[in-house]
Amino acid sequence: MSRAQIYLYNIYKFYNTIYQNSSIMEWHGTFIYIFELLTMKGLNNFKTYSEHPINHFHCPDAAPSAPVLGFAAPTGSGPGCWVAAANGEVPPNALQGGFDSSEQLYIARARHEGDLIPGKLHPSHGVTYVAWGGGEHGHGEYEVLCAGGGQWVPVDAGNIPPNALPAGETAEGEPLFIGRATHEGTITVGKVQPSHGVCYIPYGGEELAYKEFEVYVA
Repeated sequence: MSRAQIYLYNIYKFYNTIYQNSSIMEWHGTFIYIFELLTMKGLNNFKTYSEHPINHFHCPDAAPSAPVLGFAAPTGSGPGCWVAAANGEVPPNALQGGFDSSEQLYIARARHEGDLIPGKLHPSHGVTYVAWGGGEHGHGEYEVLCAGGGQWVPVDAGNIPPNALPAGETAEGEPLFIGRATHEGTITVGKVQPSHGVCYIPYGGEELAYKEFEVYVA
């Protein structure tokens, strides 16, 4: 399969995990037609790829994405602003960035070992998780990105778009950007470190590196 097909198939697996539906998939080059009979959420019709909410996801050679499955529309315009919060609090107009099971994750950042690191706010855990030094680190005090109007775009060969939003920096002064990747049925927000050419996500106590990811631009 092509990279685009692999990417869309990974998204399909995540979507299927949430909705517990049965599907028939037909591949035509890099275009996919998905015929699904949904058993939850009251959606009891077969739908083509072009009609289905999954088309809000995009493959690496697609245009910038609209908000994906279950994500609210952008809450503002421009880059937005960082709002201090703590203990799982989600400020008004917080930007949604991912999913873990059925729980929404938000774009946040926290300080760790001298770095200001973008990561994922997991409200039910009461912390923002960041990736650093091979591990996942939870912080009860953090900042949440709010009232922004950005988009997610795929990254090709580690090339960060010029309009990617700087969201932190290392202790040495290297800028860090907001990224996300799919992992074990989740969409997880993490940090993009340009000198490494990957997106690091915090998950399951570990810092995991992904070469294929999306970056937040505004």
